[in-house]
Amino acid sequence: MERAAAMPTPVHPQHSELRKDPWRGHWVIMAPGRAARPQPAFRRSLLDATVAGPFAAGQEDHTPSEVFAVRPDGGKANDATWRVRVVPNLYPALRVEHGPEAVADGPADKMAGLGAHEVIIEDPSKDADLTTMPVRRLTEVLWAWRCRLQDLRRDTRLACGIVFRHRGADAGATLAHPHSQLVALPFVPAALTTELQAAHAYRLAHGRCALCDVVRHERELRARVVFDGGGALAWAPFASRAPYELCVAPADHPHPFEDASEPVLAAVAATLKEALVRLDAVLNAPPYRLWLRNAPWRIPGEERHGHHWHISLLPITHQEGALEEATGVHINTLLPEDAAASLRGA
Repeated sequence: MERAAAMPTPVHPQHSELRKDPWRGHWVIMAPGRAARPQPAFRRSLLDATVAGPFAAGQEDHTPSEVFAVRPDGGKANDATWRVRVVPNLYPALRVEHGPEAVADGPADKMAGLGAHEVIIEDPSKDADLTTMPVRRLTEVLWAWRCRLQDLRRDTRLACGIVFRHRGADAGATLAHPHSQLVALPFVPAALTTELQAAHAYRLAHGRCALCDVVRHERELRARVVFDGGGALAWAPFASRAPYELCVAPADHPHPFEDASEPVLAAVAATLKEALVRLDAVLNAPPYRLWLRNAPWRIPGEERHGHHWHISLLPITHQEGALEEATGVHINTLLPEDAAASLRGA
């Protein structure tokens, strides 16, 4: 894979700055001057099309039986008429068959690998991409996410569901066929807990949703907005963790993602596609990681409905080092204002 395009010439001074995110709770070091330092080229590759073939239409017997699909009326389970298909991961990290009992192991705790691990095959063709899908098709992908999360929420042993996507080998993908993944966990991971605590603290201090305030502020300021679709907004967060990090969220405070209406998902799908198209134009189709941030299932209803779900999009433009691993503090070499200006012009 080729390296991403060169960073745009900054329009802001080359000073370092610390920024704290008001709704995710993390600190970021903005250091544009570090963009000039040498970076290794990415050279990983995906498995070839013959390996990716089991995800294609007509190869349904090469995957586990589907648990959900979007297909036209008259289609049958596990036939080749699907448009979006969800199957258990053939190499799962977690399994629903395990029990929830934890046992002590010295000062630590352990339990069997309880959870769920599914693959959302987003299109019958291996050559498809979210940037080239019609908005209607991308909405169907989000609908599949919604339906699977809604189903897994019923399992009271599970605490939350995470949907994520890799594009490109340098982002972590192994197969070329377009797909996302869903993992359901019996606990709430620390990164999500940090976001929930930051959002809760903001609501206690101001009496409002932090992300709703961010959306309103970004719309007024415009400096970090990449695309405003009316029902959804795409912007470069104030405390972006890496160059060209983007967030896409419904403009109005939403229900939990698994209860989202089709019009809300359609608005987010249209805005997400526009953001991805602009990233491809500026960064020459970069590898990226994308994930849905939704409220956990086993928290009080007020906190759950107070959470504003969103999609985070992180192009892979550099390799992170030990500082990020040790502290969780990221160094971003491109101010989000500069990134947004570049993407708006695409």
